[in-house]
Amino acid sequence: MLKKIFLSFIICVIFYCVLNSQSVSPNIGRQVYGLYSEIFLGAKFESANNDDSVSLKYMTCNSERQSYNTANNVNFAGVIGTDNPFEGNNYLKLTASANQAFFITFNGTDYGSSANRTIGQRDMSAYYGGMIKFHARNANNASDTEVGIRIAANNDKIVNLSELNYSVSEGSQWQELTMYLTSANIGGSLNVSQSELSQVSAPFLVHLPSVNNTISIDNILWIKANQVLNAAASFSLTLKNADGSQADKITWSTAAWTPANKGSWTPSLQYIEIDALDYYESGWCAQIYTKNTDVSFSSPIYSGSFTRQSVSGMVNTIKTNEILYMRWRIMKEADITNGNLIYDANWQEAWSLLRDISVYDRGEEEIRFYDRRGYKWNAYQTLYGALPEDKKLRIYFAADMNAARKGFEYKTNSIFVEYYAE
Repeated sequence: MLKKIFLSFIICVIFYCVLNSQSVSPNIGRQVYGLYSEIFLGAKFESANNDDSVSLKYMTCNSERQSYNTANNVNFAGVIGTDNPFEGNNYLKLTASANQAFFITFNGTDYGSSANRTIGQRDMSAYYGGMIKFHARNANNASDTEVGIRIAANNDKIVNLSELNYSVSEGSQWQELTMYLTSANIGGSLNVSQSELSQVSAPFLVHLPSVNNTISIDNILWIKANQVLNAAASFSLTLKNADGSQADKITWSTAAWTPANKGSWTPSLQYIEIDALDYYESGWCAQIYTKNTDVSFSSPIYSGSFTRQSVSGMVNTIKTNEILYMRWRIMKEADITNGNLIYDANWQEAWSLLRDISVYDRGEEEIRFYDRRGYKWNAYQTLYGALPEDKKLRIYFAADMNAARKGFEYKTNSIFVEYYAE
């Protein structure tokens, strides 16, 4: 059942478009910081020259848990699991070959050196009073397996899985676990102060005390206090040119158009960037349609009639019973090369015909879903794709230039992107 939280954005095309825009704050400090997430903005594994770059390290422990030898880089590809992840396309699958600890660390240098551990520390104090949520499964030692964070060089704040109510008997199922970023004496508390959180060098650690101890981890989120996760908190659209700069209208190049060589379906020179990422278990949907027959919105008004099979688009401003058909497509990348769209073949996102609200089937047509599995690029199959690195999507439009007539202008100011949460 869909609970509609309407945020409708009027997209005016000529050919003419005005959209609400919203700047994105730095990742650290967002309401939800995705430390290991294919959905939420946040950390990026081994990304050069990026403040959010993280690495995965492991150390073999000595007799005491906090005595480690030199840190080693984990072969990241070797610890990726793909079978039934909680969200996105993969998860971390950790197995100990000795008494070992695994760290997600902001510092890409030798983490085995105490002096180097403070180089990459980050100020995460804005999350004090909040929590770290993550999902775990296949842990075979709940009482001794520890999770937590590292402050500065050696100050580990940890709890064991039993304290987080992890159930070994249900170990094959993903279980949501919560560590509280507080000094309060409550279950699951990491007993950490706000000032200590200003010196986080490892925002997540796992200690596996014995050979063949295992655990799978997914969806690690740092969450601010009082953040509601079960509804989307923001939805913004920004109109951009192909080079990423902001635009104020959607246009097509007519440089190569002639009555004898009109061309066919031609991509627009601009795209719409979607940022709607502050959700959790529930997903969100977006529908796209025109209101070309609605006198309260449209100019010009389409004077013809639509049927369920009709395609909408831009209206001929003189012969208003004519429509220049349009399509739309969601893509991962913002890239147009020589008038052709470049897209990830793994998505296979097909062009969808643009429909008018007067004949639009709200229950079926042109619905695109975001939820913890990723972006559902095929509405009629269970096909999900991992999101691009910046966790945003782009809407491109195309127009049927073969139907355009010399000396006429085509436009619409009533394309709507309608958002609602499940």
